[in-house]
Amino acid sequence: MEYAGLDLPDPVPEAPATTEAALQEAVAGFEEYRAEKVEESAQVPEWENLAGPLGFDSPYSMDDFDEADLEKGSYFSEDLESVTVVSDCARSSTDEDSLIPFRFPARTEDGHRTFATVDLTVMRNGDVSVADSEVNGYVVDANGDWITAG
Repeated sequence: MEYAGLDLPDPVPEAPATTEAALQEAVAGFEEYRAEKVEESAQVPEWENLAGPLGFDSPYSMDDFDEADLEKGSYFSEDLESVTVVSDCARSSTDEDSLIPFRFPARTEDGHRTFATVDLTVMRNGDVSVADSEVNGYVVDANGDWITAG
């Protein structure tokens, strides 16, 4: 059955008798959805799930890394001990077109948030520079000490 562009089951199920019952149905539906997503994430390598929260685009397994035919992306070792990032070399230590962003997630009561970020550049000669960095909720004072912001 279609109603207002929605496919509805036929016959349409009755609405729950109470708001408490409706809430229980919604929670059960959410738990079912969450379980499906957990199962889906278990079907892919751990590095694939880890890449996004760390700020890496185009994640690959280190098995796909071919030094003779470099392709831009992030290559994770199976044990997650190392990642190799293939990117354009920077023209300067602050070259905004060649920034390699890293995010450091932190678990909170509300889930996850980004605790800190750092943007790196890599020059053709191998020099690595920190072009920018931020630690959320903290700043460096005049003495070089970290203090809470605000």
